[in-house]
Amino acid sequence: HGIRQYLLEHFRGEKGWVISAENGPAKYHSELARSELCLAPPGWELWSVRFFESMLLGCIPVILADHLELPFQARVDYSKFTIKVQQTDLHRLPEILGAISSESIARKQKALK
Repeated sequence: HGIRQYLLEHFRGEKGWVISAENGPAKYHSELARSELCLAPPGWELWSVRFFESMLLGCIPVILADHLELPFQARVDYSKFTIKVQQTDLHRLPEILGAISSESIARKQKALK
């Protein structure tokens, strides 16, 4: 039972959230482009292509992995344009994301560009 399955089971009906099991790239990319925050759970590795797709489409990646090492981490301050949530806090995800100020979201979106 992985993180993606947990998200589908627990947050699919969360107000203001789009959580889908669909794999169609056109719809998926359109949803990312319309969103402020995009969940980036791990894939087969600790990171996944969702992380980079989110960034490219202007959506702040929400990293859901405890021990993630990202490319060029020593040179890139990922905290300026990402949000990290510990796996042990997944049950609190709506509360954690809901507490992020609109100013913080705007700063992170600007840093993505």
